[in-house]
Amino acid sequence: MNGYRLDQEALAAHLFCAEFSPSLGGDSLFDSVRALAPDQILLVRNGTATVLRRMFPTEQTGFFAASTALRHALQESVHHRTTKAAAVSADFSGGLDSSTLALLAAQHHQEPIQVVTYADPFARNDDDIVHAARFAGMESSLRQTVVEGTTQTLPFTNMAATPFTEEPSLDSVIYARDRARLLPVVGTSVHLTGDGGDVVLGAPLTYLADLARPRHLLRFLRESGAWARLRHRPVHRVVQAAVDTARTSYSATLTHLAHELESNDPPEWRRHPAVERNIVWASLSRAADWGTRAARTAVAERLRRAAETVTGIEGADAHTLRTIHRHTAASRSFIDIAEHLGVQIAMPFFDNQVVAACLSVPATQRASVDRVKPLLGAAMTGLLPPELFERRTKGDYSASEYHGIRRNAAALRSLLRDSRLGDLGIIDPSSVLRELEAAASGAYAAMASLGEVFAFEVWLRGLDHQPRVSFSPSTLLEVC
Repeated sequence: MNGYRLDQEALAAHLFCAEFSPSLGGDSLFDSVRALAPDQILLVRNGTATVLRRMFPTEQTGFFAASTALRHALQESVHHRTTKAAAVSADFSGGLDSSTLALLAAQHHQEPIQVVTYADPFARNDDDIVHAARFAGMESSLRQTVVEGTTQTLPFTNMAATPFTEEPSLDSVIYARDRARLLPVVGTSVHLTGDGGDVVLGAPLTYLADLARPRHLLRFLRESGAWARLRHRPVHRVVQAAVDTARTSYSATLTHLAHELESNDPPEWRRHPAVERNIVWASLSRAADWGTRAARTAVAERLRRAAETVTGIEGADAHTLRTIHRHTAASRSFIDIAEHLGVQIAMPFFDNQVVAACLSVPATQRASVDRVKPLLGAAMTGLLPPELFERRTKGDYSASEYHGIRRNAAALRSLLRDSRLGDLGIIDPSSVLRELEAAASGAYAAMASLGEVFAFEVWLRGLDHQPRVSFSPSTLLEVC
């Protein structure tokens, strides 16, 4: 996109608030370039381009009908991609989503399937490797390759080597790891990944707000109490957060975020990890705390304008759909990076039919603190081994992020000393540097937001080296 002027306010909005990428469509990162919203289609006919609205099915069915639809949709998605493929490979982390796809693929592909498991030596409470080996043993046609992580594959390593993508991508933070786990499958016809499974099969924690109704009172109290115990939080705080969110609209939430941005003192509760911090319709990144006054004011105004135009359904299902939109946008960058490495990625959980099946039941039925992805378990009954759905743990990879920060601290400090975001007037680099030093010392730090800042810094440097884009009058279309 070199040759187009960067829209600095849009860049700040994407960094400070995930809602701008891309759920609040219409803005791209470049002046005079419009981005289609996720629910829009560009129809080109006879030299004229028309923007149409794509209506997503909102009709809801019973749990059994939804699980049956999901069963058929996933089988069709995997069948379509693997039956005639010369060679098939798949991620095999030991998690439920990737394991489901690999085991389904084994039922549709006649040849052995190479499955790849990444072993992170810095992970805590990581039993992924054990589960991956056990699940691989359930199907004789799976050929497991274990990629052993090293200090060379830590997060924040060799970020400058990341292929340029359409927008800043957090995959630049983990590019060294992505490259290591994809190299063994270069040349296969298709590589299946479980990306999207978490967001389409489950629900955000705002499902608790949907339960905060008199008719759901008993389950609301049971679920809230269980989440509080699981995350070591006072029960009354979780209950209050859900009730407060239930009384607030998405539009009002965006307006509140605008007020937060214009406040001199960001709220203290946003600085600490807590379950109630995630029971909101939208939130700001910690990167907003590092923003300049001018950038924060500009993004606040965009949030107010967005709040005035918000339409559609409310609640956890609408929140789920916005989350799906954000994850699919991020996944496009990963697909581009993988293609650059010679790997063709397929993400069946993001197929329209799969998403439609999952969203045909309300969020309150897709999520439960004591049942992991109940809809998938019901859909795969009799098709996959029941042991697959007995796992209740999930690997914790946060330690590798701290190791990566510490090992690459010098390079990261250099990025901040010559900060492109600072030059654009979007962040105060010294504020980010203080957070970086905290992380390097092992203290709690806003790791996700640090990753976002460095992903943007790397992307802005890559933008400098992109070929200039120009259009002749003969290539322009009239948009109506």
